[in-house]
Amino acid sequence: MKKWKSVPKPNGAGAKTVKRVPKPRKCGAITPVLHKTCPIRQTNSTVKEDDNMTYEECIQACLECMEACNHCYSACLQEQDVAMMAECIRLDRECADICGFAAQAMQRNSRFAKEICNVCAHVCQACGDECAKHEHDHCQRCAEICHHCANVCQDMAS
Repeated sequence: MKKWKSVPKPNGAGAKTVKRVPKPRKCGAITPVLHKTCPIRQTNSTVKEDDNMTYEECIQACLECMEACNHCYSACLQEQDVAMMAECIRLDRECADICGFAAQAMQRNSRFAKEICNVCAHVCQACGDECAKHEHDHCQRCAEICHHCANVCQDMAS
């Protein structure tokens, strides 16, 4: 990146050299968690430090749950008796979607984040209960992660 750039003067009488100011960097986190150095978090003055820690934990739980549900969904479609897995597949999709939405709501500091987390907790609980009925490893892992996310989201909602 050049540090200096020639810019024409407003009256067209030649160019002057000005220092190029780098743009502020966006948060480079792999998972979209609000780090202490993240500009989004710095500008969000309505969220207290304690709330951020809870948000970060809940966001992480939601993202892990979303990933587990997407994996379970995909693996269930490969099972011998897909018809038997229909409810599990349906709930995996709903759970992954609501977890992603809840994580986004918390990242935006939505005024509805707690209500969304409450709905997320109910969907995660239902998905975890359904997955726990199946003996497949992917379903058992998904059930464990969904139940954990349901607990974290319920704590966030209360």
